[in-house]
Amino acid sequence: MDENDLIKTGMEVILRPVTDIAENALGRMGGDWLSESRARNRAKLKQKTAKILSDAGVKGDVDPSPSVVAPLLSAAQDEGREDLLNVWAKLLAAALNPASSTQYRREFVEIVKQLEPVDVLVLPLLASSGSYKPSRIEFIASQLKRRNPEIELSIRNLLRLDVAMDNTMGSRDNWPIVTALGRELLTLVS
Repeated sequence: MDENDLIKTGMEVILRPVTDIAENALGRMGGDWLSESRARNRAKLKQKTAKILSDAGVKGDVDPSPSVVAPLLSAAQDEGREDLLNVWAKLLAAALNPASSTQYRREFVEIVKQLEPVDVLVLPLLASSGSYKPSRIEFIASQLKRRNPEIELSIRNLLRLDVAMDNTMGSRDNWPIVTALGRELLTLVS
C-alpha cells in the first residue's frame, strides 16, 4: 500500500462516522448526495494536498497526529468551493509536512471553516504594506474588482476571527492590520 492509498484509507475511516450521521439525518436520498459530494471533495483535497507535498519535496511516510488531521478532514470534506478547498489542501499539507507542521495550529480549522471565498482574497491584501488611497477598503475593492460592501463584510469577518485587528494607533488608512494569528495562517496557506 503506497502513501496515497494509506492517506485515502485513513481519511475514509476517519470520515465515515461523520458521513453516516448526515445520511441518517437527511434520509437516504439526501445522504447519498451528501456522501457523493463529500467523496468528490475528499478526492480533490487528496489530489491537491499530494501535489503541494510533492512540490515541497516531501517524500516518504507521514505519520500525522489524529488529533490534528481528523478535525481538519472532517471540516474540509464539506467544502466544495474551489478557493476554500485550496486553503484546506494547503492547511492539510502544512500539517503533514515535517518542515511546517510545528507552525500548524488546530485553531486554524475553526477559522478556515468560517471563511468566505472573498476573505481568502482580502486577507493577503491586508497583510501587504503600501499606500491605500483613497482608503484601504476602496483600494482592496478596486484591486479585487468587488464592491465596497463585500470588502467591508469580509473585513468584519476577519476581525471577528481574530486574524485582523483594528489599528486604532495608526491613521485610518492603515486600518485594519493582520494579527500574529493571521500572519501564521497566511504563512501556511500562501
